[in-house]
Amino acid sequence: MSIRRIYKMKNWIGVLAIVCIASVVFATRTSEGAKGYKIQVTSNLAEKTLVVLSKIADAKLEIQDSAYVAKGGMFEFIGSGSETSTLYFLTFGNTNPPGIPVILEHGAQIKLGVTKVGAAYDITLVGGEYNKSMLKLYNLYTGFEKEMAAFNAEVATIDATSVTEEIRTNTTQRYTKMIGSRSEAIEQFIQNEPASPATYFAVKYLFQKPASKLILIAADKMGKELPNSLYTKNLVSLAANIGPTVEGAIAPEISLKTPEGEILALSSLRGKVVL
Repeated sequence: MSIRRIYKMKNWIGVLAIVCIASVVFATRTSEGAKGYKIQVTSNLAEKTLVVLSKIADAKLEIQDSAYVAKGGMFEFIGSGSETSTLYFLTFGNTNPPGIPVILEHGAQIKLGVTKVGAAYDITLVGGEYNKSMLKLYNLYTGFEKEMAAFNAEVATIDATSVTEEIRTNTTQRYTKMIGSRSEAIEQFIQNEPASPATYFAVKYLFQKPASKLILIAADKMGKELPNSLYTKNLVSLAANIGPTVEGAIAPEISLKTPEGEILALSSLRGKVVL
């Protein structure tokens, strides 16, 4: 399930629940503050805007804390976090996207700049072990979101009565090209950036349905570079359930009997001359 399917809180009762839950969670964490994370934020957000910090779980957002934007656009979060680098998500007004992903661990000192532009957020992000990669990924996928928004706005101005076959074909081709370019760019990110929780985020949360090819690429990369991460274990588990006919999947082992009646795995003959 993607982040976009998370239940929407539509009224002030939902907002109150966010604040109450976050207050309880925060109180249990402050005693470990010396080892914990700190997120300092500057923004152009309106004073008293509610900001929610949630931990990203596979099927939901788990609320950790909340804050209100102070005069001048500043706010912060302080918490104990986790010993291992973990994905979190900042949302505004409620828990609905769009939002800003960050990676936190004990000791992470994060400086985040947020500029709201229309419905989107431009950011700067410094600090933590893996946020350099997360910032790169964020800029990549939000750049395509802005392209798509501009494309949709352009298409909306077309007079339906004047649409020719040529216009229809060109519009479809442009849309297909944008979708393809986005997928290729995310694949390049997964292949070329060091493995991190951002790798997992790219595979799990940037597509309606995770692409089998990307799961396999990411599982292999994270298995080599971050073998003990829970995110790696989740990807490896997903990869194991992908059928052998998918590009990049591991082919099933084939064994045959030798003339002497012994069982021989064909993979054992790799690189050998067989007469």
